Amino acid sequence: MEGRRWRNGVLAIVGTLLALGIVMIASTSALKTAAGGDPSWFLRKQILWACIAAGGMLIAWHTDYHILGRYSLWILGGVMLLLLAVLIPGVGHEANGARRWIRFAGVGFQPSEVAKLALIIFVSSAVTIGATKTVVLGGLKKEVKGLGIALAAIAGSLCLILMEPDFGTAVLVGTLSVSVLFVAGIRLAHLIPLAAAGGVLGLYVMLTRFQHVRDRFATFLNPDLDPLGKGYQVRQSLLALGSGGLMGEGLGESRQKLFFLPLEHSDFIFAVIGEELGMIGTFLVIGLFVAFIYCGYRIMSAAPDSLGYVMAFGIVILVGLQAALNIAVVTAALPTKGMPLPFISFGGSSLLISLVAVGILLNIASQTGMPRHVPVRVYTSGRGAA
Repeated sequence: MEGRRWRNGVLAIVGTLLALGIVMIASTSALKTAAGGDPSWFLRKQILWACIAAGGMLIAWHTDYHILGRYSLWILGGVMLLLLAVLIPGVGHEANGARRWIRFAGVGFQPSEVAKLALIIFVSSAVTIGATKTVVLGGLKKEVKGLGIALAAIAGSLCLILMEPDFGTAVLVGTLSVSVLFVAGIRLAHLIPLAAAGGVLGLYVMLTRFQHVRDRFATFLNPDLDPLGKGYQVRQSLLALGSGGLMGEGLGESRQKLFFLPLEHSDFIFAVIGEELGMIGTFLVIGLFVAFIYCGYRIMSAAPDSLGYVMAFGIVILVGLQAALNIAVVTAALPTKGMPLPFISFGGSSLLISLVAVGILLNIASQTGMPRHVPVRVYTSGRGAA
């Protein structure tokens, strides 16, 4: 069965990335001390989160994705409440001038990470409803209504994320949402003006409200502008990548992790991979993400209906785009932005949501070839159901 083949491929790829991530966190955190001076704290916490996230993946795998589509409004509504809660003093945890986390019983998570997946589910169900049989809605009024519901959810989520503030995640969520709408078949005549307006508004907000983002862009354009400040992290990242050469310095032999490279166990772990495992290691990571995208594309193409098709695309683009942005930042191809490398970076929120998203993708793959008898509504004359 074709769906099983690509499903097994996704499992093998994700398992390899998870294992590599745990090995690299063990390497990068070996000299760190936390929780009473325990150097194994980061490794133990990541393993714990990996087990929790694997459980979430299994639950998502065995949950019919049509149920998620049916309750997508409730899912998004709950996430919106979390995005609101994080802005409340005393509820949201503030760090480095941003209020992005909610902490409970010593455990913290980022609602914006949950919002990425919730928006994929909601937007997918907003433009496609049901399974097998496709009925095209010809009236412009109905098409705009469906698009309007999706855009309202996207705009509301983006506003709350920007209020944290988190400009980089807002850009990622906006790009992700527009991509899902495009693949769903929304007309370019409607999508391009809206995307352009959103881009202009985002640029205005960045120029008027986010001084740190402007500083990062200035440093990106001129790395020598602030070599010991805003430009320090990316310079150390490039030193790590360059010193690794072809074969690397050897596992555990990174020099940059000796308190030179900040966030070496989370957002900049790719630089340590390059230093310790060399170009071969970095190409392996990139190749695994490319393979994930390919397997996800095959699952998407064989999806049993339009809802599965659009939802699978959203999940694939979420993982692929986030990985590409992280690697681009680490290699100085984009301005610095705190964004974890999926399945590899230290952190519970990202790992949990990434594996739950993979679980949904596996459920779509598991239903390939299964007949459906629920009507589908598609807001444009784009791709119909299988």
